[in-house]
Amino acid sequence: MSRILYDRLGVASTASDAEIKSAYRKLAKKYHPDSRPGDKAAEEKFKQISAAWHILGDPAQRKRYDAGEIDEEGRERVAAGFGGGGFGAGGFGGGRNAGFSGFETHFDGRNGGFGGGFADLFEEILGGRGPRAGGFSDMGGAGMGGAGGGGPGRGGPGMGGSVPDTEARITVSFTEAALGATRRISLSGAGELDLKIPAGATDGTKLRLRGKGQGGGDLIVRLEVAPHPTFRREGNDIHLDLPVTLAEAVLGAKVDVPTLDGQARITVPAGSSSGRKLRLKGKGVPARSGVGDLYVHLKIVLPDQPDPALQAAVKDWAEAHPQLDPRRNLKG
Repeated sequence: MSRILYDRLGVASTASDAEIKSAYRKLAKKYHPDSRPGDKAAEEKFKQISAAWHILGDPAQRKRYDAGEIDEEGRERVAAGFGGGGFGAGGFGGGRNAGFSGFETHFDGRNGGFGGGFADLFEEILGGRGPRAGGFSDMGGAGMGGAGGGGPGRGGPGMGGSVPDTEARITVSFTEAALGATRRISLSGAGELDLKIPAGATDGTKLRLRGKGQGGGDLIVRLEVAPHPTFRREGNDIHLDLPVTLAEAVLGAKVDVPTLDGQARITVPAGSSSGRKLRLKGKGVPARSGVGDLYVHLKIVLPDQPDPALQAAVKDWAEAHPQLDPRRNLKG
Protein backbone atom coordinates (compact mmCIF):
# COMPACT_ATOMS: atom_id res chain seq x y z
CA MET A 1 0.00 0.00 0.00
CA SER A 2 1.30 3.45 -0.91
CA ARG A 3 1.93 5.90 1.94
CA ILE A 4 2.58 9.00 -0.17
CA LEU A 5 -0.70 10.78 0.61
CA TYR A 6 -0.49 9.90 4.29
CA ASP A 7 3.03 11.30 4.41
CA ARG A 8 1.84 14.56 2.85
CA LEU A 9 -0.55 15.03 5.75
CA GLY A 10 1.92 13.69 8.29
CA VAL A 11 -0.35 10.90 9.54
CA ALA A 12 -0.09 7.14 9.78
CA SER A 13 -1.92 4.94 7.30
CA THR A 14 -4.01 3.72 10.23
CA ALA A 15 -5.12 7.25 11.17
CA SER A 16 -8.80 7.79 11.87
CA ASP A 17 -10.97 10.04 9.71
CA ALA A 18 -10.92 12.64 12.49
CA GLU A 19 -7.12 12.56 12.69
CA ILE A 20 -6.82 12.99 8.92
CA LYS A 21 -9.25 15.91 8.93
CA SER A 22 -7.43 17.57 11.83
CA ALA A 23 -4.05 17.19 10.10
CA TYR A 24 -5.43 18.62 6.86
CA ARG A 25 -6.99 21.64 8.54
CA LYS A 26 -3.78 22.39 10.43
CA LEU A 27 -1.59 22.19 7.33
CA ALA A 28 -4.09 24.02 5.11
CA LYS A 29 -4.17 26.89 7.57
CA LYS A 30 -0.37 26.98 7.70
CA TYR A 31 0.19 26.96 3.94
CA HIS A 32 -2.94 28.77 2.74
CA PRO A 33 -2.00 31.43 0.15
CA ASP A 34 -3.89 34.08 2.10
CA SER A 35 -1.43 33.63 4.96
CA ARG A 36 1.62 33.46 2.67
CA PRO A 37 0.96 35.78 -0.26
CA GLY A 38 3.47 35.40 -3.08
CA ASP A 39 5.05 32.27 -1.60
CA LYS A 40 5.13 29.84 -4.54
CA ALA A 41 6.50 27.00 -2.41
CA ALA A 42 3.58 27.39 -0.02
CA GLU A 43 1.15 27.41 -2.95
CA GLU A 44 2.57 24.11 -4.19
CA LYS A 45 2.48 22.66 -0.68
CA PHE A 46 -1.14 23.72 -0.28
CA LYS A 47 -1.98 22.12 -3.61
CA GLN A 48 -0.41 18.82 -2.54
CA ILE A 49 -2.16 18.93 0.82
CA SER A 50 -5.52 19.58 -0.85
CA ALA A 51 -4.95 16.72 -3.28
CA ALA A 52 -4.17 14.37 -0.39
CA TRP A 53 -7.28 15.46 1.50
CA HIS A 54 -9.36 15.07 -1.65
CA ILE A 55 -8.71 11.33 -1.59
CA LEU A 56 -8.09 10.51 2.08
CA GLY A 57 -10.99 12.69 3.22
CA ASP A 58 -13.43 10.58 1.21
CA PRO A 59 -13.84 7.14 2.85
CA ALA A 60 -14.68 5.46 -0.46
CA GLN A 61 -11.73 7.05 -2.24
CA ARG A 62 -9.40 6.26 0.65
CA LYS A 63 -10.44 2.62 0.52
CA ARG A 64 -9.69 2.47 -3.20
CA TYR A 65 -6.33 4.18 -2.66
CA ASP A 66 -5.37 1.77 0.11
CA ALA A 67 -6.36 -1.13 -2.13
CA GLY A 68 -4.14 0.18 -4.92
CA GLU A 69 -7.05 0.80 -7.28
CA ILE A 70 -6.16 4.50 -7.76
CA ASP A 71 -2.89 6.38 -7.50
CA GLU A 72 -1.92 9.54 -5.60
CA GLU A 73 -3.68 11.73 -8.16
CA GLY A 74 -6.82 9.62 -8.16
CA ARG A 75 -6.10 8.01 -11.53
CA GLU A 76 -7.31 4.49 -12.08
CA ARG A 77 -4.54 1.93 -11.95
CA VAL A 78 -4.82 -0.17 -15.11
CA ALA A 79 -5.00 -3.88 -14.38
CA ALA A 80 -2.76 -6.29 -16.26
CA GLY A 81 -4.31 -7.47 -19.53
CA PHE A 82 -5.87 -4.15 -20.53
CA GLY A 83 -2.68 -2.55 -21.76
CA GLY A 84 -1.21 0.76 -20.79
CA GLY A 85 -3.97 2.94 -22.15
CA GLY A 86 -7.02 1.47 -20.45
CA PHE A 87 -10.29 1.98 -22.26
CA GLY A 88 -10.52 4.59 -24.96
CA ALA A 89 -12.30 7.89 -24.84
CA GLY A 90 -15.98 7.39 -24.15
CA GLY A 91 -15.35 4.07 -22.39
CA PHE A 92 -15.15 3.45 -18.68
CA GLY A 93 -11.42 3.84 -18.14
CA GLY A 94 -9.19 6.86 -17.93
CA GLY A 95 -7.80 8.58 -14.88
CA ARG A 96 -10.19 9.86 -12.31
CA ASN A 97 -8.16 13.03 -12.12
CA ALA A 98 -6.26 12.69 -15.37
CA GLY A 99 -5.68 15.67 -17.59
CA PHE A 100 -6.28 18.57 -15.25
CA SER A 101 -4.40 20.68 -12.80
CA GLY A 102 -4.76 23.98 -11.04
CA PHE A 103 -3.96 25.54 -7.70
CA GLU A 104 -6.79 25.25 -5.17
CA THR A 105 -8.85 23.26 -7.64
CA HIS A 106 -9.45 19.52 -7.54
CA PHE A 107 -12.21 17.59 -9.25
CA ASP A 108 -13.52 14.11 -8.53
CA GLY A 109 -15.91 12.98 -11.26
CA ARG A 110 -18.25 10.18 -10.41
CA ASN A 111 -21.11 8.78 -12.44
CA GLY A 112 -23.33 6.52 -10.38
CA GLY A 113 -24.46 4.40 -13.32
CA PHE A 114 -21.13 3.35 -14.79
CA GLY A 115 -18.89 2.46 -11.87
CA GLY A 116 -15.96 4.30 -13.40
CA GLY A 117 -14.21 7.60 -12.79
CA PHE A 118 -15.03 10.57 -14.97
CA ALA A 119 -12.87 13.36 -13.58
CA ASP A 120 -10.96 13.18 -16.85
CA LEU A 121 -14.03 15.01 -18.11
CA PHE A 122 -12.20 18.07 -16.78
CA GLU A 123 -9.07 18.95 -18.67
CA GLU A 124 -7.97 21.95 -16.64
CA ILE A 125 -9.13 24.79 -14.49
CA LEU A 126 -8.50 28.27 -15.85
CA GLY A 127 -8.28 31.22 -13.52
CA GLY A 128 -10.03 34.53 -13.92
CA ARG A 129 -13.53 35.60 -14.82
CA GLY A 130 -15.36 35.15 -18.08
CA PRO A 131 -18.41 36.49 -19.84
CA ARG A 132 -20.66 33.48 -19.34
CA ALA A 133 -22.07 32.29 -16.05
CA GLY A 134 -25.29 30.48 -16.92
CA GLY A 135 -26.31 26.88 -17.22
CA PHE A 136 -26.31 25.84 -13.60
CA SER A 137 -28.58 25.74 -10.58
CA ASP A 138 -27.63 26.21 -6.93
CA MET A 139 -28.80 23.06 -5.22
CA GLY A 140 -27.85 24.01 -1.67
CA GLY A 141 -25.56 22.21 0.72
CA ALA A 142 -27.82 19.63 2.29
CA GLY A 143 -28.62 17.48 -0.68
CA MET A 144 -30.37 17.56 -4.01
CA GLY A 145 -33.09 20.05 -3.15
CA GLY A 146 -33.51 23.59 -4.40
CA ALA A 147 -33.59 24.84 -7.96
CA GLY A 148 -32.91 22.11 -10.44
CA GLY A 149 -33.52 19.56 -7.67
CA GLY A 150 -32.56 15.96 -7.49
CA GLY A 151 -33.54 12.89 -9.34
CA PRO A 152 -32.05 11.14 -12.35
CA GLY A 153 -30.54 12.97 -15.27
CA ARG A 154 -32.01 13.26 -18.72
CA GLY A 155 -32.42 10.25 -20.94
CA GLY A 156 -29.77 9.34 -23.46
CA PRO A 157 -29.66 7.31 -26.65
CA GLY A 158 -29.39 3.60 -26.17
CA MET A 159 -29.68 3.81 -22.40
CA GLY A 160 -33.24 2.54 -22.16
CA GLY A 161 -33.83 5.07 -19.40
CA SER A 162 -32.25 8.07 -17.77
CA VAL A 163 -28.60 9.09 -17.75
CA PRO A 164 -27.21 9.35 -14.21
CA ASP A 165 -25.74 12.64 -13.09
CA THR A 166 -21.99 13.06 -13.15
CA GLU A 167 -20.62 14.40 -9.87
CA ALA A 168 -17.48 16.42 -9.26
CA ARG A 169 -15.85 18.31 -6.43
CA ILE A 170 -13.97 21.60 -6.50
CA THR A 171 -12.05 23.25 -3.66
CA VAL A 172 -12.66 26.98 -3.32
CA SER A 173 -11.14 29.49 -0.93
CA PHE A 174 -12.99 30.84 2.09
CA THR A 175 -13.24 34.25 0.44
CA GLU A 176 -14.55 32.87 -2.87
CA ALA A 177 -17.31 31.02 -1.06
CA ALA A 178 -18.22 34.01 1.09
CA LEU A 179 -18.19 36.74 -1.56
CA GLY A 180 -18.91 34.65 -4.64
CA ALA A 181 -16.65 34.14 -7.63
CA THR A 182 -16.56 32.82 -11.17
CA ARG A 183 -14.33 29.92 -12.19
CA ARG A 184 -13.81 29.14 -15.88
CA ILE A 185 -13.58 25.42 -16.49
CA SER A 186 -12.82 23.46 -19.63
CA LEU A 187 -14.86 20.34 -20.31
CA SER A 188 -13.44 17.63 -22.52
CA GLY A 189 -15.12 17.90 -25.90
CA ALA A 190 -17.60 20.51 -24.68
CA GLY A 191 -15.57 23.72 -24.70
CA GLU A 192 -15.30 26.17 -21.85
CA LEU A 193 -17.91 27.50 -19.51
CA ASP A 194 -18.04 29.70 -16.44
CA LEU A 195 -19.02 28.19 -13.10
CA LYS A 196 -20.53 30.88 -10.93
CA ILE A 197 -20.01 30.35 -7.20
CA PRO A 198 -22.85 32.18 -5.43
CA ALA A 199 -22.07 34.53 -2.55
CA GLY A 200 -22.66 32.82 0.76
CA ALA A 201 -21.90 29.33 -0.53
CA THR A 202 -21.04 26.83 2.16
CA ASP A 203 -19.04 23.64 2.32
CA GLY A 204 -21.12 21.02 0.51
CA THR A 205 -23.08 23.45 -1.68
CA LYS A 206 -24.03 21.70 -4.94
CA LEU A 207 -24.32 23.39 -8.32
CA ARG A 208 -26.04 21.71 -11.27
CA LEU A 209 -24.88 22.28 -14.85
CA ARG A 210 -27.56 20.87 -17.10
CA GLY A 211 -26.47 18.68 -19.98
CA LYS A 212 -22.77 19.05 -19.14
CA GLY A 213 -22.26 15.62 -17.61
CA GLN A 214 -21.25 12.30 -19.10
CA GLY A 215 -23.52 11.13 -21.91
CA GLY A 216 -25.55 14.34 -21.95
CA GLY A 217 -26.61 14.08 -18.34
CA ASP A 218 -26.24 16.82 -15.77
CA LEU A 219 -23.00 17.70 -14.02
CA ILE A 220 -23.25 18.22 -10.26
CA VAL A 221 -20.37 20.23 -8.79
CA ARG A 222 -19.99 20.06 -5.00
CA LEU A 223 -18.02 22.84 -3.34
CA GLU A 224 -15.43 22.18 -0.66
CA VAL A 225 -14.45 25.34 1.21
CA ALA A 226 -10.83 25.51 2.36
CA PRO A 227 -10.26 26.81 5.91
CA HIS A 228 -9.07 30.40 6.35
CA PRO A 229 -6.05 31.24 8.56
CA THR A 230 -7.89 34.12 10.26
CA PHE A 231 -11.65 33.92 9.76
CA ARG A 232 -14.19 31.48 11.17
CA ARG A 233 -17.71 31.35 9.79
CA GLU A 234 -20.88 30.75 11.78
CA GLY A 235 -23.91 31.08 9.55
CA ASN A 236 -23.55 34.41 7.79
CA ASP A 237 -21.40 35.86 10.58
CA ILE A 238 -17.62 35.84 10.58
CA HIS A 239 -15.47 35.66 13.71
CA LEU A 240 -11.81 36.46 14.24
CA ASP A 241 -9.44 36.73 17.21
CA LEU A 242 -7.75 40.14 17.46
CA PRO A 243 -4.48 40.30 19.42
CA VAL A 244 -4.15 43.54 21.42
CA THR A 245 -1.44 44.79 23.74
CA LEU A 246 -1.98 45.31 27.45
CA ALA A 247 -1.76 49.06 26.89
CA GLU A 248 -4.41 48.94 24.15
CA ALA A 249 -6.74 46.92 26.38
CA VAL A 250 -6.25 49.15 29.42
CA LEU A 251 -6.13 52.56 27.75
CA GLY A 252 -8.24 51.88 24.66
CA ALA A 253 -7.12 52.22 21.05
CA LYS A 254 -8.17 52.33 17.43
CA VAL A 255 -6.78 49.38 15.47
CA ASP A 256 -7.16 47.98 11.96
CA VAL A 257 -8.74 44.58 11.44
CA PRO A 258 -9.02 42.49 8.27
CA THR A 259 -12.44 41.96 6.68
CA LEU A 260 -13.62 40.11 3.60
CA ASP A 261 -13.26 43.26 1.50
CA GLY A 262 -10.24 44.97 3.02
CA GLN A 263 -9.18 46.64 6.25
CA ALA A 264 -11.57 48.32 8.68
CA ARG A 265 -10.83 50.39 11.79
CA ILE A 266 -12.34 49.37 15.09
CA THR A 267 -12.31 51.04 18.50
CA VAL A 268 -11.06 48.97 21.42
CA PRO A 269 -12.77 50.47 24.48
CA ALA A 270 -10.59 51.33 27.47
CA GLY A 271 -10.65 48.63 30.13
CA SER A 272 -11.35 45.76 27.73
CA SER A 273 -10.73 42.21 28.91
CA SER A 274 -9.62 39.22 26.86
CA GLY A 275 -12.64 37.61 25.26
CA ARG A 276 -14.58 40.83 24.85
CA LYS A 277 -16.57 40.69 21.62
CA LEU A 278 -16.92 43.68 19.31
CA ARG A 279 -19.19 43.81 16.27
CA LEU A 280 -18.71 45.33 12.84
CA LYS A 281 -22.22 45.39 11.41
CA GLY A 282 -22.64 44.29 7.80
CA LYS A 283 -19.06 43.02 7.46
CA GLY A 284 -20.00 39.35 7.37
CA VAL A 285 -21.10 37.11 4.51
CA PRO A 286 -23.42 38.76 1.93
CA ALA A 287 -25.68 35.74 1.50
CA ARG A 288 -29.15 35.70 -0.05
CA SER A 289 -30.64 35.23 3.41
CA GLY A 290 -29.06 38.49 4.57
CA VAL A 291 -25.71 40.09 5.25
CA GLY A 292 -23.93 38.86 8.35
CA ASP A 293 -21.71 40.72 10.80
CA LEU A 294 -18.03 40.48 11.71
CA TYR A 295 -17.36 39.66 15.36
CA VAL A 296 -13.96 40.58 16.75
CA HIS A 297 -12.81 38.70 19.86
CA LEU A 298 -10.13 40.56 21.80
CA LYS A 299 -7.11 38.60 22.95
CA ILE A 300 -4.64 40.39 25.22
CA VAL A 301 -1.08 39.44 24.35
CA LEU A 302 1.74 40.04 26.84
CA PRO A 303 5.43 40.43 25.93
CA ASP A 304 7.22 37.18 25.13
CA GLN A 305 9.92 38.00 27.68
CA PRO A 306 9.30 39.20 31.27
CA ASP A 307 9.49 42.98 31.54
CA PRO A 308 10.74 44.17 34.97
CA ALA A 309 9.22 47.63 34.52
CA LEU A 310 5.82 46.16 33.60
CA GLN A 311 5.99 43.70 36.48
CA ALA A 312 6.82 46.47 38.95
CA ALA A 313 3.99 48.68 37.70
CA VAL A 314 1.44 45.86 37.87
CA LYS A 315 2.65 44.85 41.32
CA ASP A 316 2.19 48.40 42.61
CA TRP A 317 -1.26 48.54 41.05
CA ALA A 318 -2.27 45.17 42.54
CA GLU A 319 -1.14 46.22 46.01
CA ALA A 320 -3.21 49.38 45.69
CA HIS A 321 -6.33 47.39 44.72
CA PRO A 322 -6.39 44.31 46.99
CA GLN A 323 -10.19 44.17 46.93
CA LEU A 324 -10.39 43.32 43.22
CA ASP A 325 -11.42 39.68 42.75
CA PRO A 326 -12.37 38.68 39.18
CA ARG A 327 -13.37 35.20 40.42
CA ARG A 328 -15.82 36.35 43.07
CA ASN A 329 -18.80 34.91 41.21
CA LEU A 330 -17.11 31.67 40.19
CA LYS A 331 -18.85 28.68 41.76
CA GLY A 332 -18.19 24.97 41.56
